[in-house]
Amino acid sequence: IRSLLSEQDEKLEHALWAAVRSLEERRRTLETLADREDSRGNMPTASYRERATESKDSANRIREMLVAYSQGIP
Repeated sequence: IRSLLSEQDEKLEHALWAAVRSLEERRRTLETLADREDSRGNMPTASYRERATESKDSANRIREMLVAYSQGIP
């Protein structure tokens, strides 16, 4: 049973790190879109920037949780 739980923990950790990478890529894409719209003089960049910030915050929360877990902090 312990090996099964350990395997599940490892799979969950990998999935969460993949989520962090995905959120970081989303943030970069949204920032690129916002910058492109800014350079064209278009106004609706706030939603891109807000969503980029939300993605960054979510990635940071997951990353902090994973780091704490790896250090044995509940």
